[in-house]
Amino acid sequence: MPHSKYLADAVGSVELTPEGPFVAGSFTSLVLTYTAGPLGIDDTGGIKISYRTTSDMGKPQFKEPALAGYTTAEASNGAGLECLFDRINIRPWTHTIYVRAMKGFLRPGDRIVVRIGDTRFSGPGIRMQTNAERDFPIKVFVDPIAAYEFVEVPNSPRITLLPGAPAKWFGRLPTLRRPSEAFAFGIMPLDRWGNATDQYDGVLQLSGSRRIAGLPADIRLSKGQFGARIEGLSCAEAGDVRITVRDANGASWVSNP
Repeated sequence: MPHSKYLADAVGSVELTPEGPFVAGSFTSLVLTYTAGPLGIDDTGGIKISYRTTSDMGKPQFKEPALAGYTTAEASNGAGLECLFDRINIRPWTHTIYVRAMKGFLRPGDRIVVRIGDTRFSGPGIRMQTNAERDFPIKVFVDPIAAYEFVEVPNSPRITLLPGAPAKWFGRLPTLRRPSEAFAFGIMPLDRWGNATDQYDGVLQLSGSRRIAGLPADIRLSKGQFGARIEGLSCAEAGDVRITVRDANGASWVSNP
């Protein structure tokens, strides 16, 4: 059933550090600090930390400190906490870390610190979602009266996931043109996960499989550019035409014909 909105301003607050931004698909450690509001949290009450069902963010786990996704939770007052990760929230926020106060309770102002991807024990952290997203919400819900009635914390955090370094190039030509008819060539760098990225800074060398009028020998892309479009190209010969792109490291990719 839908989450309750009852006394939402009394269920507490949350802070996430670091704030980011983060590179999509990278490993990091997130520290989420929940501070109990005027309602506190009763014994067997708890919090849910949730993100979207469709996200491929790494799976938190609680048993292997040296492995990816190791997650810990501690209460500032020493209350015993129980943690699990499962699909136990309503759509679209089903992926959930559930932290319950099983031995004790929280008074107003007490804190629960959840380290998602705890690296203090030599683990690599948690792998972030692989697709870039400017606004990735992490929802926090609280069951303060141990009735399994959850209320969303008003200031649930949001993070930014940026594309990573270029790993390949996507070049696209129109599939059909008459001889000497004008066409354009579009080129875009992609990171290792297939996100369009603006992190390339350098020269690209271009060459055609046939003579292409108007095709420059090279173009330059700077950081902040997600690609380029070269207009006014033409080929007098009939037949398949491809353009090869070569980056500053010597790696090359061939466009569609």
